[in-house]
Amino acid sequence: MAQDRISVALVGFEEANSESLAAALTQKNQYGVVEVPKQLSAINGQALSLSAANDLILFRTEAGDLTDIDALEKIRGNASGKAQIAAVTDASASLEVAQKLTQAGADYVFPDTLGPEELVAQLQKRFVAERPQLAELKPARHAQILTVARARGGAGGTTFAVNLADALLDRRGTFKKKSTNRVAILDLDLQFGKVAGFLDVPTRDGLYQMAEDKVIPDKVFLEQSMSEAANGVRILSAPSQFAPLEAITSAQINAILTALSSDFDYVIVDVPMALVNWVAPIMTMSDKLYIVTDSAVPSIHQARRLIEFYTEDAPSLPIEIVINNEKKPLVRGRHHVEAAKVLERPLDIWLPQDVPTARAAIDRGVPLNEVSKRSPLTRAIRQVAKTVIQTQKSHATQMNA
Repeated sequence: MAQDRISVALVGFEEANSESLAAALTQKNQYGVVEVPKQLSAINGQALSLSAANDLILFRTEAGDLTDIDALEKIRGNASGKAQIAAVTDASASLEVAQKLTQAGADYVFPDTLGPEELVAQLQKRFVAERPQLAELKPARHAQILTVARARGGAGGTTFAVNLADALLDRRGTFKKKSTNRVAILDLDLQFGKVAGFLDVPTRDGLYQMAEDKVIPDKVFLEQSMSEAANGVRILSAPSQFAPLEAITSAQINAILTALSSDFDYVIVDVPMALVNWVAPIMTMSDKLYIVTDSAVPSIHQARRLIEFYTEDAPSLPIEIVINNEKKPLVRGRHHVEAAKVLERPLDIWLPQDVPTARAAIDRGVPLNEVSKRSPLTRAIRQVAKTVIQTQKSHATQMNA
């Protein structure tokens, strides 16, 4: 499972060294990596968020750099900083320098003469062996992270994401229904995201501000940046201004998902069609990926390419194919059988076409459920949510047995 991985923040390494270290770590499936090119002292308050969002901070510092030592002391002096911290410094550094780093709060100090594989081996021996004790101190991730991607534009990915979120609220009650679960949607299509419009909430520019100011977001930042739809779903919307897709970083995405995961039962992540580096932490943290497509040959091939890209960093990620605008056939056609072979996955989720209901929901800015509870499309998405909820409850029961 994604949540069993050890999250590592690499801070202050030169680009080539950072890439080599990241490659050595991700070769072992137990690590998830975010890279922060600035020195520890240069990221100021962001270091506190990194400490709260990751299991380990591995930072490069020059021998005797007092600014990094001061930054380390501030992290350790903050109650929210629960990450273990390892420093990499000059091999020629004196014993006094190593002692200062240790006194400031470094759990380990390594010489920079260690190659990437040697350094990872040292981490395996020291950090991983102590992880059971660390797990007792660090609160477990609560939310299920469900990511939605689409194989082509107009495939219906946002419709599926918005209405899956609505169904996952699992409202109960005879008259005034109350939500059983807390659900959030993260719209990461920075240029063409439509989630806010689908649920008629004001667009906020928190993601744009985060990217522009290079902020590592915390819970307070996210609370101020999110809107709430009438049905109770919380939304971190795409910005109203066009933002370059490369403007946000893996560290920021990691921090967002970590913060939301501790406050919600389900987090829906709507990703853009573009293939960008910061998608990697989404996939490593996701509990499931839904790829929305149709059964046309070009769309199936594009879905296959997406699967290959997304599973590079998360080879064990559960992926389900959502066939949109098509009723589940009683007998699968030959092209359906071939599509399943190409995707190496069964075609289990089918969303029948219902243009009038879908159009009315979009025009009114409400979920499908508000337009027609009996619509075949509404029912199909509700069944997906029901399966997610039942699976999670079953898993929780097994864990507690």
